[in-house]
Amino acid sequence: MSIQTFNIRFERIDIVEKAMFNSTIAPNAAFNFEVKTQAYVDEQQQIIVVFVAVDIWNDNKIALGKITVGCTCKIEDLNTVFERGEDGKKIIPPDLDDMLKSISISTTRGVMYSEFRGTPLHGAVLPIIVPSALIPAQGDIVSLRNSTDL
Repeated sequence: MSIQTFNIRFERIDIVEKAMFNSTIAPNAAFNFEVKTQAYVDEQQQIIVVFVAVDIWNDNKIALGKITVGCTCKIEDLNTVFERGEDGKKIIPPDLDDMLKSISISTTRGVMYSEFRGTPLHGAVLPIIVPSALIPAQGDIVSLRNSTDL
């Protein structure tokens, strides 16, 4: 078994969407989270963009807020080191996919803290999440979030 190495550079962090909903939140409220991740390969720019979409709920299943963050990584020689799938798209190796999603979820945790600080969602700290335990999202999570409400 050969080990692949990649030259990766974290390029940017973008807040794609952020919302807080008008709801009273108790000081010691428990928060529930639904986290979705999805990675896209842009062959021309040799980048991978990982989107992390987080919905925040209370114990009564009332939506409190949501945020979507895009984390962009530059991969040197992406076009030569990534294999192409049957659909013609570049395939992100599973280990790299898990690593990039883990980094992106952690980055989103920090963005959430910064963006929600001083608001009723100040205590909504995203727990530690193992990306391999996530269920793959169906469809384009960014488009789906923009077309439906919580």
